[in-house]
Order: sequence, then structure tokens, then C-alpha cells
Amino acid sequence: MKLLAGLEVPSFLAGLLVVARSDLLMNAPVPLVHEAGEALGLRLREAPIPLPTLPFVLAWHPRFQHDPAHKWARERVLDAARPVFDSRR
Repeated sequence: MKLLAGLEVPSFLAGLLVVARSDLLMNAPVPLVHEAGEALGLRLREAPIPLPTLPFVLAWHPRFQHDPAHKWARERVLDAARPVFDSRR
């Protein structure tokens, strides 16, 4: 296997897929790692240094601000994410 010095991928999930098939490591959001990491057979470790917390942010185009279907979808995302992020406080 060819050793890589580093790699940049477009998403955390893509990074986990790469890490699962290489000797690389990565830093990723805990909720994602617990679910996908187990399925991929990854070993999980705490970071050896303190890491800052990052805000969870939803962003959308202003034209969708009052769209009922879009508002419903945003609320479902928040309903799913809130327990995970609230439990870490």
C-alpha cells in the first residue's frame, strides 16, 4: 500500500471511507463517527489535544425562508440534530 502524507476530501463521510481503507487518521464529528465508524470497523480515540467546539448551522437561500415544505424539512433536521448536540453540553 502506498503511504499518503495527507488527503483532502469533500465531506466527513468521504474521509471516513478513505480512513477505513488506509493508514490515515482524521478528526470528525462525534455523532457521525459513532454511527459510521462502527459500520466501517474504525478504531475511535479521543483527540490528544483540546479541540474547539463548532456551531451547528443551517443555511438556505432567502427565497426558501417562508416556503412551508422547506421550513418543515429544516425543522426535521433540527429535531434530529438537537438531541445529539444538546447531550454534549
